[in-house]
Amino acid sequence: MASFKLKLFGLLYFVQGIPYGLQSNLLPIYLRTIGLSFTKISLTKLLYFPWLLKILWAPFVDQYGTKQKWLLSSMFGLFLCCLVMSRLHPKTDFSAMSFVL
Repeated sequence: MASFKLKLFGLLYFVQGIPYGLQSNLLPIYLRTIGLSFTKISLTKLLYFPWLLKILWAPFVDQYGTKQKWLLSSMFGLFLCCLVMSRLHPKTDFSAMSFVL
């Protein structure tokens, strides 16, 4: 049982880093290949803001609801964001894309 929990912990830790890795490494490259300006690409650095505020909202997460509820709701939110983002094109829908992200 301890081995299963350790594997689950490792998997969740890996999954937690996927959005960060995508926005910091893949997103700027993708946006540049479709021809967006460096100014617009630099605005994607605002996506780091939730990670900076993590220390402020973490106690709220611990106090209200269960960890399972927060995990499932955040994964569902990530799914919805990915679904909406798949329908948008960054060159024509940049403001909508920025709002979703």
